[in-house]
Amino acid sequence: MTDLPPDPQSAPPPSIQPPSAQPPSAQPPSAQPAGWYPDGTGGQRYWSGEMWTEHHQPAGAQLVPMGYAMSPADERQMGMLAHALGIFTWIGPLIIYLTQAEKSLFVKHHATEALNFAITMFIATMISFVLIFVLIGLVLVPVVIVTSLAFHIMGAMAANRGEWYRYPISIRMIAGAQG
Repeated sequence: MTDLPPDPQSAPPPSIQPPSAQPPSAQPPSAQPAGWYPDGTGGQRYWSGEMWTEHHQPAGAQLVPMGYAMSPADERQMGMLAHALGIFTWIGPLIIYLTQAEKSLFVKHHATEALNFAITMFIATMISFVLIFVLIGLVLVPVVIVTSLAFHIMGAMAANRGEWYRYPISIRMIAGAQG
């Protein structure tokens, strides 16, 4: 039987206090930066900077690197937002990549994938518009738009489920995607 994690509303016991340069008694827990810290059972627990949250990763799970400051729910939301904004333009995923990628590997992966696919679809759309003069573009423009919409929705749904999604057709110009 596993031990239950400490009550998130109470102060953390000394065995799972975030590391600091000073002894735990010399520095109050609220002075510690937000992030993932060992919980004494081999897992990790998220410290919000003021108290322990309900987010916990048990021993044996893929642990989040120390210093990453996003909860799993926030990671899924930002990943989904990167894909959803990619429907309209490549600027949305770029903003998420530039502002959130350092906070989470999951968000960095999804923002990179969404950005690469949005740029690929932008290039395909421009080529299709040029090919309108040869009439083949009249068929290609709707195909590119429907393909872009379908794959961005699939990526957003995968990110919302917490899955690591890769677009099947994409020019990988920006590095940062996992796998």
